[in-house]
Amino acid sequence: MLCQAEVGLRPLSDEEAWALFVQTLDGPDLPPSQKHVAEDIVKECKGLPLAIVVMAGSMRGEVEDHVWEATLENLKQPGVLQQSMKEDVFPILVQSYNRLEEKKQRCFSLCALYPEDWSIPRPELIELCIDEGVIREDRRRKMYNEGHRLLDELEKACLLEACGFGSSKAVRMHDVIRDMALHIMNANSAPWMVKGLGLEDVLDDSEWLPNLQKVSLMTNDIEAIPPSISPNCPQLATLLLSDCRRLHEISEQFFQRMQGLKVIALSKTSITKVPKSVGTLEKLNALILNGCSQLSCISFLAKLTSLRKLDLRGCTNINEVPDGLGMLVNLTYLRLSGTGIKRIPDGVVCKLKKLQHLEADYIAARAEEVVKLRKLEVLRCRFENVNELNEYTLHATTLESYILLIGDRTNDSALYDFWHGLFPSDSGLSNCGKVIFMNVVSDIRETCLLPRDVEALGIRECGRMWNISRFMGLEEVGGSGGQPEEPEGQLEERTSPPPPGDHFPSLKELEILYCPNLKRLLVPRHSCSSYLTQLEMLKIRGCHELESMTVKEESLTSSTSPLPPDAFSQLQSITISSCAKMKRVLTLELFMLLPNLQTIIVDYCEEMKEVIGGQELDHGATSSSFLSPMPAASPGDQLSTRKLTLVLDYLEELESICRWTGLRDLIHVIVISRCPKLKRIEMLDDASPPPSLKEIVLSEDVDRGKRWWESLEWVHPEAKTALEPYVFVDTLDRGRIPLRECPSEVDSSEVDSSEVDSPEVDSSEGEQ
Repeated sequence: MLCQAEVGLRPLSDEEAWALFVQTLDGPDLPPSQKHVAEDIVKECKGLPLAIVVMAGSMRGEVEDHVWEATLENLKQPGVLQQSMKEDVFPILVQSYNRLEEKKQRCFSLCALYPEDWSIPRPELIELCIDEGVIREDRRRKMYNEGHRLLDELEKACLLEACGFGSSKAVRMHDVIRDMALHIMNANSAPWMVKGLGLEDVLDDSEWLPNLQKVSLMTNDIEAIPPSISPNCPQLATLLLSDCRRLHEISEQFFQRMQGLKVIALSKTSITKVPKSVGTLEKLNALILNGCSQLSCISFLAKLTSLRKLDLRGCTNINEVPDGLGMLVNLTYLRLSGTGIKRIPDGVVCKLKKLQHLEADYIAARAEEVVKLRKLEVLRCRFENVNELNEYTLHATTLESYILLIGDRTNDSALYDFWHGLFPSDSGLSNCGKVIFMNVVSDIRETCLLPRDVEALGIRECGRMWNISRFMGLEEVGGSGGQPEEPEGQLEERTSPPPPGDHFPSLKELEILYCPNLKRLLVPRHSCSSYLTQLEMLKIRGCHELESMTVKEESLTSSTSPLPPDAFSQLQSITISSCAKMKRVLTLELFMLLPNLQTIIVDYCEEMKEVIGGQELDHGATSSSFLSPMPAASPGDQLSTRKLTLVLDYLEELESICRWTGLRDLIHVIVISRCPKLKRIEMLDDASPPPSLKEIVLSEDVDRGKRWWESLEWVHPEAKTALEPYVFVDTLDRGRIPLRECPSEVDSSEVDSSEVDSPEVDSSEGEQ
């Protein structure tokens, strides 16, 4: 029956592995002395079912302790497990391998070049497959799709193990499967040499066989490759020395007899220069040097006309574009990000007509040259002014993704966060593939043209701006140091009205930072039939002149809505920070127009009086008068199912969250700190808690938080008691604790409202 059982290849948990071992032994319970050793034997199999079955089968019926102990000691020796299972396990694995199509076989084999138990990031492995010619497509997006398909199918075949998640997805090859892969490769006429982890000296020439095809010495402790090492390997196509972090010197002689090299990876080494002999490798397709922080120059590129990939990312000591870069007419992939290069010289980019991936980040490039790259799919670079951006927008082809910095490259710490998807805060821009960030643009005089497919837009410390309502609906955005503001309406005469339709149908994230002349955000235009219908996140920080979200606060009873029906219909999050003149975040009318709004965060706004409100509320209108004209964009079912989170911190003048009691049905979480004038929470003043309420979080100091809660005024006599099960105090030392577990109540007359501190809300944003 055992020979008829189906045994998978996917690694098992410790419990599953032990159960399979015991089942395969098919005998009486092991005595304690042998069971302990057997458990260690199972661990040596590292969860691979085939290895467990083979080892259990070989130990079936064995009763002598010394045999069990000897078997364990033998397994701990390097390579013993591989040797002992060649006869039984490898034929099964080889059969699985042989059933793969050629592409999958080659992709699978490349994983064996990495060290044991190595988590290989999917993008890195796909790039290696592209460099090796395993994947060949006319578009890079197609190549990545094909790469993911190959890896998915290898995972399904249990030849690779999935690890990581999201953008960090990776694969891992089980040690035994890796041994099998190397066994297959070395059985060919063109063998591989893979040595990893701990090698201190590069191998002597005698160990470099003339017919070697691939060599991997990744993650070793090699410090230098001396002139005496000059292997004669004319067939060697791939050489991987990545992650040899101590490697600081490679002699000129090392590459002289490797004229067949196509892929060289020296990433994350300490080399200060690349041997000039690399410049004679006419077949070289990929030169990977990312993370070589000590490398200062490369002076031999002109002859590498076959080069398709040059990766210099993170080479911080390279301050000039390498000589001969413009001669690499077959280049499809270029990474210069993280270097000390300030700009790409004129006349270089336009020569790289086959370029598909250009990643330069802060480095300035000429837009008129970039738009000539008709095969470009991915672009990350800087344009020095708005005219460059306009040139790009008018003439560029549609890209798979782009991140464009417009203007100054100052304040690199903030921009570093931005380029890494933080924008420059925790807004998750890594999910956005088309991003523009305007940074310290102080000389704008003309209309700014943005691509219609932009998904995220940041505006930071911009000086004298154009009439942003021309394309964005933003009014009077400016920065310190700008020229005097023109009279209202004068800027409007410069440009014709925008064309009908949604100006930015794909924009999901908008962040405006430190633009002190911004007075109003939303300026609807009658010619715009829809308005930012896909916007999900809005963040405004440090705009000290900002007064309101709309150009004027219209009455709810007005027959005309201030915005088109579907405007901002997907908006989920609003953050307002350090906007000194803003008195409210939203009018109730505007709030009703935002059916998907889930989070409002407000902090460090000195004049903030209420979060959601308006003149009608001030005059005592009833809740029914607000609900009767509810716009079509906010049907009752959407409004009732919404769960709203409010985070309010350091609002010294805040007197009310919202006087409309209908908001109680939407409230899910409230976090309140340092709001000394907030004495009533009208929407919670009822005999029962709101239906969707999860928690109310107070300050981190137990005593002060307790005193502030006791100081609140309630109209309904049972409101306070009904809410207390939902009230928590966030403490620095004890975490979040229920209010009922705090010390006994104190006299509310003792409250010093100025002492109410903050819960765990990031206040650093408002202090910048």
